[in-house]
Amino acid sequence: MAGDQRSASGPGEGLRPPPVPSGGPAVSSLWRLRDVRLILAGVGTSLLGDAVLTTGLLWYALEQTGSAAAMSGVPLVSSLVLLAVMPAGGVWLDTHDRRRAMIGADLFRAGCLALFLLPLAGATFLPGTILPWGGDLPWGAVLVLVALLALGSAVFEPGVGSVLPNLVPASLLAQANSAYWTVRNVARFSGPAVGGWLLARSGIGGVILLDLVTFLVSSAALAAVRAPFQKSFQRSGSPSGSVPPSRDPASGGPWTRLIEGVRFVRDDRLVRATVGVAATANLAITLLTVSLPAVVARQLHGGSEVYGLLQGAFQAGMAASGALLGIAGLARRLPNHSGSIGVSLLLMALTQGPFGWMPTAGSAGALAAVAGGALVLTSTLTDTRMQLAAPDPLRGRVWSLTQSLSGALRPAGSLAAGVLADVAFPGAATALSGILLGGLALWVWGTRGLDGRPSVDASQPG
Repeated sequence: MAGDQRSASGPGEGLRPPPVPSGGPAVSSLWRLRDVRLILAGVGTSLLGDAVLTTGLLWYALEQTGSAAAMSGVPLVSSLVLLAVMPAGGVWLDTHDRRRAMIGADLFRAGCLALFLLPLAGATFLPGTILPWGGDLPWGAVLVLVALLALGSAVFEPGVGSVLPNLVPASLLAQANSAYWTVRNVARFSGPAVGGWLLARSGIGGVILLDLVTFLVSSAALAAVRAPFQKSFQRSGSPSGSVPPSRDPASGGPWTRLIEGVRFVRDDRLVRATVGVAATANLAITLLTVSLPAVVARQLHGGSEVYGLLQGAFQAGMAASGALLGIAGLARRLPNHSGSIGVSLLLMALTQGPFGWMPTAGSAGALAAVAGGALVLTSTLTDTRMQLAAPDPLRGRVWSLTQSLSGALRPAGSLAAGVLADVAFPGAATALSGILLGGLALWVWGTRGLDGRPSVDASQPG
C-alpha cells in the first residue's frame, strides 16, 4: 500500500497515457484487454494457493506448538525476508525481462514446495520409507519453507505493480488496480476457507500440493501474455535499435541502480508521506491478522473452520470493495486525496479496534468484512499514485522499495500480536490496531499530507 498522486482532484490528471498494449486506439473498457484478463487470472490463481497455504501454516503452527507467539513466527519470517530481499527484487525486475523474472519466481516457489511435499507424500503413500521427518513438518522446516517462498515473492509481488501500467492506458490504471484487488481478494476470500477445510481433512501435505499447482498455472498465464512487460529506449549502435533500459552498460551496476531508486523515494515528498502512512497501517493490519487465530481459539472458542471463515470474511469485504471500484468502474470517478484516504482509515479503525472483543463469529465476521473493504479503497488510491509517479525504467525499484519500507513494521506487529495474545488477552492486539488507525486518520485529515503533485511525469522514461 504505497503511492503518490498527480493532483488533489484525482489520479493521473495531466499525465500522458502510456501506449495501449495492442498498439491500437485507446480502449474504454478494461475487460476488452486480453492480456489484462490473462495476468489477473494467473496472479489470482497463484494468490489462491498462497492464501490456502498461509491459513494452513498458521493454524498448523498453533496446533504443533500451542503458542501464539511461536505461531507469529510464520508471518515474522516472511516479512523479514521480504523486507531484506524485495529491493534487490526490484533491481532484478528493472535489469532483466520482467516476464521471465516473474515466471521464474513462480517456478522457484513451486520447486521449493515440491521439495517439502515429497517426504510428506512418501510418508502417506509409501509406509516404511525412511524420511527426514514422518508425516508432519517440524517447526523449523515450516520456517525454512516460509523463508524460501518469500524469496520468490520478493520478485513476483513488485513485478505485478511494475507491469500493470504497461498493459493499460493511464486512464484505466486505477480501475486495473481495483480489478487486481478484486481478483486478489476473491482468491484470498476463498483461500482461507479452503485452507481450513483442507488442513482438517488432508493435513499439511494437501495444503502444500494445492499451492504448488497454482504456481504452475500462474506461470503458464504469464507466458501467454502478448504485450511487453516493460518499455525500451533507443540507443545508437544497438543492432535492434532498442534495448531494455537497465541492460545498458552506461546505467551502472546493481548497487548504482538501487541507489537511483532510493534517491527517487527520498526526494519525493508525497512518496515519503505515503510510505509512512502505509507502514503504520500495515502495522495495524498485522496486529489484527496475526492475532486472529488466538481470538478464534480463546475468545470465540472455535476451530480451524471458524478461523478460515473469519479470514474469508475479511477477504470478502476486500473483494466486494474491489468489485465496486474495479469491475463497476467506480475507481475512475473517485477523488484521490487525503479526505478519501482518511475516511477509509477511520473505517478500518472503527472495525479493527473492537474485533477481538466480539462475542460471536458472526459479529466478528461483519467487522472484518468492512475493514477489508476500507483497506482496498486505501490501497487502490495509493498504489495508483505510485505507479503514475514512477517512470518505467525505475518502476521496479521504486515499487519494491516503497513496498519494502511500507512493510518495515510488520515484523514488530507480528511479535506484538503474539506476545499480547499470550501475556494479556487476544483483544489487546486488535484494540491497539484500532488506536493506531484512528490516529493515522486524524493525521491525514489534519495535515492534508497526501495532497499535492509528484515530482516526475511517469510517462517520461528516466
